[in-house]
Amino acid sequence: MIFIRVLVLICCFVLPFYGESAETTSAGFVIKQYDVIIDVQTNGSLLVTEKYRVGFFQSYHGFFRLIPLAGEWRTFINGSDINFPWSLKIDKIASSDNIKKYIYMNTLYIRLLSLMHENPGNEKEFLLTYCVKGAINFGNDDYDELIWSLFGDKWPVSIEKVNLTVILPAVQTASTIEKHAILYIENKKIKETKGSLIGNELVYHHVIPVEPLGKILLFLKWKKGMIKNI
Repeated sequence: MIFIRVLVLICCFVLPFYGESAETTSAGFVIKQYDVIIDVQTNGSLLVTEKYRVGFFQSYHGFFRLIPLAGEWRTFINGSDINFPWSLKIDKIASSDNIKKYIYMNTLYIRLLSLMHENPGNEKEFLLTYCVKGAINFGNDDYDELIWSLFGDKWPVSIEKVNLTVILPAVQTASTIEKHAILYIENKKIKETKGSLIGNELVYHHVIPVEPLGKILLFLKWKKGMIKNI
């Protein structure tokens, strides 16, 4: 039942695929490597660190990171199958480069800007950090869950390599986790895999290139009491 529910979740957010070469070229860049660290705090917030290694095909002055701030998941709340509304608050946004940010139609736009235009053939690393509140579903009596789309930003470019690390509160162990899964799309089919859960860290390396507008969805479910709903 859990797997079916998560399939519904990812299906709701899958966007049409575009030809990789055309979209990547028109965007002017490709993401060579995307490293994400999600540090789950005991107060229910997430400290997110994202590092991008970007290869440029055209003269470029940075790129946008878009994060949706509201929507609905199809999920279960104490046995009832419902559309669960979620709403995020994102603050403490910082970067190793210049950034500009604004909100439009429930979407946060963050533009990461190089100090100078990047020339074709150049590669550059960008670092982005922010705090997320509202991402954890506390609605069930026996467990909490985190559903996080690594690509909630509609990037029209391919991503060659993805590394994900989820850090849970240090006092907890893997026995607290009831379910953890990574869902992704390959050849327009939804597939599930798992990372390595050792102690309080979940580590996942995605070795298959992600197509433009692709998805990788993190699903975590743990016993009640590990995180406080503040």
